[in-house]
Amino acid sequence: NYGSTFNNIFWNTFLNNQYGIDNTNSINDENKILKNNFINNINQVNVFGQNNFSHPTMGGNYWSNLNGNDLNLDGYIDNPYVINFNNVDNYPLVHPYLLTSEERFAYLGNKFKLKISDPSHPNTYYAILVSLGNQPVIVLPDGRIIYLTFDGLLIYSLSYPNSGIFYNNLGTLDQDGIGKATIDIPNDPLLNGINLYFASIILNNNAPLGIESISQTVKVKISD
Repeated sequence: NYGSTFNNIFWNTFLNNQYGIDNTNSINDENKILKNNFINNINQVNVFGQNNFSHPTMGGNYWSNLNGNDLNLDGYIDNPYVINFNNVDNYPLVHPYLLTSEERFAYLGNKFKLKISDPSHPNTYYAILVSLGNQPVIVLPDGRIIYLTFDGLLIYSLSYPNSGIFYNNLGTLDQDGIGKATIDIPNDPLLNGINLYFASIILNNNAPLGIESISQTVKVKISD
């Protein structure tokens, strides 16, 4: 799409291509390119002009070829992903965007639907992790603890006490790496206004800790 301006490019996965995005034949300005996964492309992005690859509150994108630390534990790699002089992702995610929902609230007594999209792991087992509260934590069946926050932070620890609520929703991704999960929200007025945090993990017994990959975290508020 040459000469494109003022487009929104959200929630895509660019996987195993020659180019993830290639708009080098003309000037492209003021496109918002956020919340995408750029995974194992030979050239992740080639663009001219000045585009928005990150936002202070919305975050940026996931880049498989970016290594770095997350010392402040906000879910973003501390060093930016530099495409060229005019195009920089200042909030590159530690974990890829794999988990989405079209719903902004989880309503009491209703079902909350989630979609997992991980084309790099077709026909693979996954689990949905759900944590309840403002400082959620999940305990895996083997005793490992996973902390969840809105920005995708997942910290493993064996030394902290357990709190929060753990639900385990298992399934298998299809041949395209797509899976769906439904979470039943209890009809309990005491839950109104409390945050729910979701994350998905891809399971592999041969991978370190039995986890192949981890998604970003999705946060929703319970409402009546």
